Amino acid sequence: KCWGPTRWTMVLSTITRPAAWVRCSSSESASTSTSRKSTPSAPARPTGNPIDIGAKLGLCLCLALSTPTAALASEGASEALFENKCAGCHANGGNVLAAGKSLRLEDLQRNQVAEINEIYSLVYSGKGKMPGFGKDCAPAGQCTFAARLSDEEVSGLAEYVDQRARDGWN
Repeated sequence: KCWGPTRWTMVLSTITRPAAWVRCSSSESASTSTSRKSTPSAPARPTGNPIDIGAKLGLCLCLALSTPTAALASEGASEALFENKCAGCHANGGNVLAAGKSLRLEDLQRNQVAEINEIYSLVYSGKGKMPGFGKDCAPAGQCTFAARLSDEEVSGLAEYVDQRARDGWN
């Protein structure tokens, strides 16, 4: 039987294969377990520089736990962005500045911004009294003076508004 931290061996083998962590290969484990009775022994311990081993484990954890930026624009993040950037004028899908330009589906359709790409463009560049929030919004007078949003954040907001409009803001 093969003893030792075999799970870590598989993860670390993509970076380097330290010999101390590999107690036996799959063929050795099969022959070893059939040729003699397995007796419990102390598990294999990694040898070598502890800092080197720690760095490799840290790298593995960072690679395993990292998430793409697009994933950060989830519905929860988009809802928080909406509450922070949009709800001042568009609370519950309304519009405190222009009654006919709410975020309700009927108004979005009438104003020809009922599709996600149209909502994206409106949030990114702005129009009329609504400032643009995109990072490269121009001209400057049409854009917010607050912090600008990334493309992923604007896309998340557009999807969030579209979904809420289709759900009737309930």
